[in-house]
Amino acid sequence: MKIAVELKDFDTYYTLNLACHDLFMKMSGNDQMRKIVTPIKQRLCDFPKRIYIKEWELINCKEHDQIINFIKRGIL
Repeated sequence: MKIAVELKDFDTYYTLNLACHDLFMKMSGNDQMRKIVTPIKQRLCDFPKRIYIKEWELINCKEHDQIINFIKRGIL
């Protein structure tokens, strides 16, 4: 995701961001939550025009990294 942001390849960034969230949902093992959240997420993400601000997206990447580190350490 960070590389895509640096390259201003926001389509790839967007795709990877969604894939990351999908992975977290799958890891939860909570099928009921996935059934509820997935259609809502799809509606929120279906807007035709996306505005990206590099600094915000890099903060988003940092937050994803923190979550991944928590999972690796067994905190989540």
